[in-house]
Amino acid sequence: MRTHADTRLLYCAVARPAPPRVQQYEEHTSSVYSIALCPAREGVGAGWVASASGDDTARVWDASTGETKHVLKGHTDTVTGVAFNHNGKYIATASYDFTVRVWETSTGLCIHTLDGPGGDIEWVTWHPKGDVILAGDADGVTWMWHVTATKNECMMVFAGHEESVTCGAFIPSGKALVTGSADCSVRVWNPKTGVAAHVFSGYVAPASVQRQLCACARARAWCG
Repeated sequence: MRTHADTRLLYCAVARPAPPRVQQYEEHTSSVYSIALCPAREGVGAGWVASASGDDTARVWDASTGETKHVLKGHTDTVTGVAFNHNGKYIATASYDFTVRVWETSTGLCIHTLDGPGGDIEWVTWHPKGDVILAGDADGVTWMWHVTATKNECMMVFAGHEESVTCGAFIPSGKALVTGSADCSVRVWNPKTGVAAHVFSGYVAPASVQRQLCACARARAWCG
């Protein structure tokens, strides 16, 4: 899967040598900043792709047919991030309008608007096993919410970075989370206490726009 600044979203088969193009989606009217694949293996959502764009919308597509399933409208500024939860039932979107929205995958309806952040939301992700959302903002703060079908609650705020939080992820067990920042540091947090257990600093440059953060049970790797 590839994103393009010219509003295209390409879905390619995994192959060697260069993969052939399977689908191309061109209905966004501005740059595509984030994509996500639904983890559902059968039923609603199976084979679906979500994309986030500078046109203030996210879209949900059927990867096999190219059909648009939903257009997720409601944000009032660039949608910077999109992610499915662990079973594909919900979609979270992050935006420069300072909010995170939660949508039903099956209907495309917005069921929650999560506010609180005082800056642009740079990215969004889910807990690997539960309905907990993590998002980082331009003020250097990471937010964590618990959501259900009918309610939402801010569980923790992680403060410590001095500049924008550019990336973040839970480790697979969900017992720790890691964030990277434009302040040239990486922090490992305890999600129950909000305390940074480790701070890795001394990087010579902040994470770039093409940022990645990966974590596994025994090792962690970051690249910007």
